[in-house]
Amino acid sequence: MYKDNNELLYVAEISASEKDRLIEQAFNDPEIMQMINKFVTSKYELTDTIEAKWVFKERIGYVGYLVFGNSESADWQVQILYAVDKDKIVKSGAFVKRSSNIVDVYDAVDGNIYNTSTANITENEITITWKEGPLVPKSEDGTTILSTTETISPKSFPPSGECDWCVLICDAVIGGGCSVTGAIRCALVCAGNPVCIGVCTVVWAAICVIGGAAADCDANCISWGYCP
Repeated sequence: MYKDNNELLYVAEISASEKDRLIEQAFNDPEIMQMINKFVTSKYELTDTIEAKWVFKERIGYVGYLVFGNSESADWQVQILYAVDKDKIVKSGAFVKRSSNIVDVYDAVDGNIYNTSTANITENEITITWKEGPLVPKSEDGTTILSTTETISPKSFPPSGECDWCVLICDAVIGGGCSVTGAIRCALVCAGNPVCIGVCTVVWAAICVIGGAAADCDANCISWGYCP
């Protein structure tokens, strides 16, 4: 999803100065600091940051991760995800690892931190248990959906072409709704591929920050310029 034809949504190159500005902005955001204070204990430190720049038509925005863990281990313990649109952080949330395969997912909404879901991730399956807050999806009768279990094969990435890639990633995001739960599904779909995870997070931003996307990913990928 790096622009090479007539795509309307794509990942753009990001400069070092843009990355530095995003990190500073994140550490000055009250909700992000609330999550850091809540979830990052004294034994963890900032071990990595990931930033990506998206362009939709003429609109520019960013997504970023703050990654915390033990400096002596490559494994992460807490990840803070945030999305920037029109120079403001408009969505943020946290992934807090409870064990090697269980992750608690939190969303920041209007100054409150909600434990929206828990994700149980195995080699080729992810079980989402929905818990609390305004971003928990509802069934048609208005009741809370308590859990969904799906099998997603990481071996299917990368697909045969950009159209298949777009639909695969879009389906992963929409299945998790506009909680940051939608973004954690990228980790399984992308099988740890960092480029795929970055693109997947940009698609999450397109659907949940820009808005206007359809529930039909075939239609989305046509409108974004990836499918004929």
